[in-house]
Amino acid sequence: MVQHNAEEQPQVVQSSKAASPENLIINQPGLAPEQLNQIKQICRISPYIALERDKSMFACLNYWRDLKICGKIVTLDTLGLAKALEVYVNTNTKQKGGLIQIPASTVFITAENKDTEKDILLSILKFLLHPILCGKLRDLKNRVKGTLEAYKVKNIIVNNAHYLSYSALNELMSISQKLQVPVVLTGLPYLDYLLDGPKSENKNIFINIKDKFRDRFTYESLSQQDIKSIVLIWEREALRGIRDLNLADDTEIIKRLYKDCDGKLELLYIGLRKVADWYIKNPKAQINHLNVNTALSPDFKLPMKK
Repeated sequence: MVQHNAEEQPQVVQSSKAASPENLIINQPGLAPEQLNQIKQICRISPYIALERDKSMFACLNYWRDLKICGKIVTLDTLGLAKALEVYVNTNTKQKGGLIQIPASTVFITAENKDTEKDILLSILKFLLHPILCGKLRDLKNRVKGTLEAYKVKNIIVNNAHYLSYSALNELMSISQKLQVPVVLTGLPYLDYLLDGPKSENKNIFINIKDKFRDRFTYESLSQQDIKSIVLIWEREALRGIRDLNLADDTEIIKRLYKDCDGKLELLYIGLRKVADWYIKNPKAQINHLNVNTALSPDFKLPMKK
């Protein structure tokens, strides 16, 4: 029989209080209140930065609007697209005192998983702040038609359109045909496959929809130069009163951020928060690409105890 000395015996927690889940949940160790406030600050900042890809998309949207052409915009950078569309919509449709001002040139809705035609109609009415959001499908269709005409809507943009059902796509096509209002679908590249007709369904029923949304614009992923521009502005806003990192001055750091985010704005902002967080916790560390590599590591590790 093997004997163990007392030092080798596993520790046994005697107190139920010590073993409670509440006592196992701790804040980040060793951080001063000022550091915690700085981390909260950097997490609140995710600015919109106008880039050439945005100007190109705005020009395309206006071109489709003026010629009454339906189309689709596809991207892998969903956050960047959403922020740019928000700017476009706010420029064309204004709200004052809880009311949408006339004319409301652009209607903007966001699709959710397998939205039906009724969901689409209600989303349009909600965007235009219509007070009546109930009724039979026929009533909703007539109400949407009258509301779009009354507000002099010139185009409708549907974000996350890769979630749309066939009935929803058909309803949008019907609205466009009846009112001569172009509809623009935006979302992931899967949107191309969706409009082509899923293999599990009869492709013939998708022919009209595919033809309707034939025109296409690609909202490009971020380039290294784009990332440099974004980093400059993000640092100015997110690190105000904290510490100047000047990340954009180091080409190797920009390359590392570019590789880490894969050209997507959301992943870039996550990476920048990681880097800023690391330097907040290591205020004496040099600002270089090696430390940035450490900060961007996907493997979480507790900091070494001093």
